[in-house]
Amino acid sequence: FTRKVKNNAVLRIRDIMLHAPLTIDGKAFLMEAAYKMTKNNVRRLLVTLDGNPIGVLREQDLFFDMEKILRE
Repeated sequence: FTRKVKNNAVLRIRDIMLHAPLTIDGKAFLMEAAYKMTKNNVRRLLVTLDGNPIGVLREQDLFFDMEKILRE
């Protein structure tokens, strides 16, 4: 493990990043995000507003909010 970490220490972010992250509009509904994540087997979506990135929606955030709605 230690050797692998040391070998990877010279990697650049561009070498390991996701080149085309899936996006979702900030005005979209929770179920749209859930569907997109499930359909594409991803755990994060880049959130945009007017074409500009404004944040990241994580799977755990989405399901935490869905749980709160179901408890109401």
